[in-house]
Amino acid sequence: MIFYICAVAAVLPFSLAVYVGYAQAKQNRQMQQWPVVALRLACHLVPSILFVPLLETLASMLACADGQAVFSTALPCWEGLHIFHAAVAAACSFALVIFAAATSLLFFRCEHDRKDAGARIDSRAELQLVLQKAVLVFTFTLLE
Repeated sequence: MIFYICAVAAVLPFSLAVYVGYAQAKQNRQMQQWPVVALRLACHLVPSILFVPLLETLASMLACADGQAVFSTALPCWEGLHIFHAAVAAACSFALVIFAAATSLLFFRCEHDRKDAGARIDSRAELQLVLQKAVLVFTFTLLE
């Protein structure tokens, strides 16, 4: 059950971005405000707070130990239903990493000040941090 909640939570921000972009392209005057507010909230939460727990839960579906899936010991590893769940987990993980990378690249405050050592011109370091987190989560989950 937790896997399905995480899968929906991983794909929902990506689908919200597509919906809001499509509605803005069509200049839909009757578009509700809640998708934009939800997308803004997702753009702040997904790359920071929710990224590692969601990705770890999705990646744990790919892990196997002693011929059994780590996430559910009732499933034999890489047979039947486990293959379906692994494919869904891989697709949702890919969508989550792409959304977090795009969000980290696009949303930042440009506070270029020569006196402030923490000021930044662009957000490439944030993108690198998101990608490093993704690599570490997959490494520690799959090599566990």
